[in-house]
Amino acid sequence: MSKTSKYVSNLIKHFKNESDPKKSIAMKKYMRDQFPFLGLQSPDRKELMKSFIEKNGRDHTDDDLLIIYNQPEREFKYVAIELAAWQQNSKKIKLPESRIELYEKFAQTEPFWDTIDIISSKLIGGHFKEYPNQIKQYTDKWIESDSFWDRRICLLFQLTFKKDNINIDLLFNFINKLLVNDNFNKEFFIRKAIGWSLRQLSKTHHNIVFEFIELNRKNLSILSIREGSKYLKKTLI
Repeated sequence: MSKTSKYVSNLIKHFKNESDPKKSIAMKKYMRDQFPFLGLQSPDRKELMKSFIEKNGRDHTDDDLLIIYNQPEREFKYVAIELAAWQQNSKKIKLPESRIELYEKFAQTEPFWDTIDIISSKLIGGHFKEYPNQIKQYTDKWIESDSFWDRRICLLFQLTFKKDNINIDLLFNFINKLLVNDNFNKEFFIRKAIGWSLRQLSKTHHNIVFEFIELNRKNLSILSIREGSKYLKKTLI
């Protein structure tokens, strides 16, 4: 067994040893009975992660992260995302352009809001801050995908961008494309994401969001308008 695979097996064992069958039932139910859980809630999982890192360090590869992510219990997806996010945010590590391929595999494996939202904003968003030249290549593909989760990524990846780095035209273009597609415009997770992206944008570009909502009020869902208008005043400022 190689050192890398030992790292992964030790991590899996470390978390499974602390599983809680009773909590796992409730956590599975909360997620619509779609995924199995170890029964480790966020505070417990983070403590286990801390103790594991203290003993084993962060000696893992992209392949290791994918193996961890592909474990059946949902907590391992959160663990893989957290390990990847640490690397993404580390000033001592320069991740390559190809790292986006790992994030895409994450996003396409048993996607749901609990993974897609953080993958979009922290992993993919963080990556595109470093490699903005890749944005068009990947988002052009995702916005046309049959998976509404891929399309949701296009709406959310700029959530953590600073004011001057947000591509407003790109976001509005994505929203308009989704509004003319009845199948996706009716999807709750798309309508919610449209509202979320507009709400976040309104914190720094109030008037632009106000005008966009007024212009598209007939096409936007009630949910999108309610979410997007949360921080808006009733008139331009």
